[in-house]
Amino acid sequence: MFADSPSMVALYEYLGIALGLVGFMAVYLLVGLPLKFAGARRLGKSYGSVFYLSAPCYSPTTWDRSPGFSPERIWPAVRALLFWGVHCALAYGVYWYVVKNFEPSPLQRSYLALLPFYVFSETFAAFLRLVFLPAGRVLCPVHARPLLAPSLAKFWGRCWNRWVSDWLRHLIFAPLLRTPYRAAMAVFVVSGLWHEIVLELPHYLAGHQPAFGSMTLFFLVQGLALLIEPKFVRRQPLLRRLYAWVAVVGPSPLLFNEAFLWTFML
Repeated sequence: MFADSPSMVALYEYLGIALGLVGFMAVYLLVGLPLKFAGARRLGKSYGSVFYLSAPCYSPTTWDRSPGFSPERIWPAVRALLFWGVHCALAYGVYWYVVKNFEPSPLQRSYLALLPFYVFSETFAAFLRLVFLPAGRVLCPVHARPLLAPSLAKFWGRCWNRWVSDWLRHLIFAPLLRTPYRAAMAVFVVSGLWHEIVLELPHYLAGHQPAFGSMTLFFLVQGLALLIEPKFVRRQPLLRRLYAWVAVVGPSPLLFNEAFLWTFML
């Protein structure tokens, strides 16, 4: 009976979250290090331990284009963190208010989590950019106005998570460029498997029911949508932007599954 008390249930949940976070970081490092070495080897360059052990960006090209540190860059980094931090608190507050008072279905909850997660990703990236300043680099922003992406190709290629997309473009897409369709699908397959390892695996290790394959399916859908885009949505800017929104948001519950929401406390 004591083990079933609310306090013990809460304790088990917190322990599960802690274990998941430890697993997340372990997988992140174990998988991330080989990827960084592979990217540097392809460029034929060597980088210091700061890049390999602590840089949140995987691609050496992202690291190379990040400007050096100067004192006048501190305040903009602090201001960005404050801006996104306030918006993150508001977004999470509204999200949890809706969840607790209206009890949305799992599907509705996945859609509700889209905006809070985006704001969280901006906040976390702003935090990393600030704490990374003493390393001598000003990391480029992780996103480039993704909500205003002019097309699906631009969203995934230039706007969303550039710290990882640079690596995917450099190490996966470029070597297969002679067959662009295969290259694009290979990028999304790798991205799907990466999310399974980094998000779904720690969730499983923390004692939850596994749902492997859902995240990979989301990225396969993105690959197919990307191949369809130039054939059916060509030179109409408004239609291309609308298509990008539908293609990303529509199947997003495949990505924003239980493991994803649990990882980001949504």
